[in-house]
Amino acid sequence: MKIVLVFISVFTLITLPHASYSDEQRDVNFACSVFPPFITADQTAPGITPEILEAALKSVGRTSSFQNFPWKRAFQLTETGAVDALCGCSYAVDREDIFNFSDTLGVHSQGLFFSDEFKGKTTGHLNELGSTRVATVRGYAIEKELEKNGITSIGAVDNSQLLKMLLKQRVDAIYTYRDVIRFELKSQSPGTKLPYFELSSQPFYSCFSKKAPNSNALVQEFNRGLRIIKQNGTYSAIWEKYSPKD
Repeated sequence: MKIVLVFISVFTLITLPHASYSDEQRDVNFACSVFPPFITADQTAPGITPEILEAALKSVGRTSSFQNFPWKRAFQLTETGAVDALCGCSYAVDREDIFNFSDTLGVHSQGLFFSDEFKGKTTGHLNELGSTRVATVRGYAIEKELEKNGITSIGAVDNSQLLKMLLKQRVDAIYTYRDVIRFELKSQSPGTKLPYFELSSQPFYSCFSKKAPNSNALVQEFNRGLRIIKQNGTYSAIWEKYSPKD
């Protein structure tokens, strides 16, 4: 019996460090949803968020991988622990049970863009929209915000489709993120300026799945890397590279 116990103890000492080492060496994998300029489909310039995530993890000796999916699919993959984290997401109370939120990656200005042909009342208050036809991207936290204010919105697959709906006057207004639409506008309709009313500014995060291996340790490791790149100037340089120019 003593021999068996000694064998088990030695075996445990050998295998446990190896398992920990393997986890430290693997890629941290992220599910992303195209959201220019924050997340793009261009592998050579993947966007603000992936570049920040990659740089932060690299600063603490970790590698990372990224794959783009439609928003709902990316959310589902992260929720179930099939990937380690969502590239970026906003905070919502009902997400606390499924995600560990990283430190703040940045701030989104969110509000209403109106069609330049809209003849009704333009406003920066949701409770003043009345019968205004409003659209937003399905699955975003701001869709639920509209619902809470009693506003039935028209759903779009992504921000590219959302802007097309507004430019073609299928809706009167869209509720979304300022920098994303301004970035889209430059490719879809250069020179066009749309009335914009900010309703709020919200921080955004990377959301680490609580079902993924070592989620708590991973988000702490990432946060340490994020502090490093904020101090050494890498973080600011990434934002400047992608900031939409008027």
